[in-house]
Amino acid sequence: MKKVSFKLLMMLLGVMAFSVAFTACDDDDDVSKASVVGKWTLEKFEVNGVVDEEEEEGECKEKQDYVEFLANGIFKDVYYNQDCKAETEEDKWKYEGDKLVLLFVESNGVVTYTYKGVYIVKTLTENSLVLEYYKSYKNDKEIMIDDDDDGKADKVVIYFRRLKS
Repeated sequence: MKKVSFKLLMMLLGVMAFSVAFTACDDDDDVSKASVVGKWTLEKFEVNGVVDEEEEEGECKEKQDYVEFLANGIFKDVYYNQDCKAETEEDKWKYEGDKLVLLFVESNGVVTYTYKGVYIVKTLTENSLVLEYYKSYKNDKEIMIDDDDDGKADKVVIYFRRLKS
């Protein structure tokens, strides 16, 4: 089975530059802050409420694939091939209001495509990040995500766990 990288997942879905912190507080609690900046690994990938087990498996069993969001607006997709050698791709991220936006550029040497994946941040804590697909664009044209090929737009939810550095 071919490993599906985080970048490819996002392109399939949608085929974050300063860190913006989410703040939750009430009058009696300390202010707690969480930021998307850091390293995250995929825990679960759901399409219409069904877990897609294939999306969770990596090619290298000894090392863990991850994505790293940097404070400067760059994100790195690090995945390990079947020889357990790291392959890294870099793209951009930003916040637009309460949505996380991932920006990709792909080229085959002849044609260049730009992709923009927009995700609702459902959960962001120190250890958990849950994104729900919102909209995707290819060359500024909105595209539908139909991961299960039923001709209808899918509800896609991606669960991440923060990696300790």
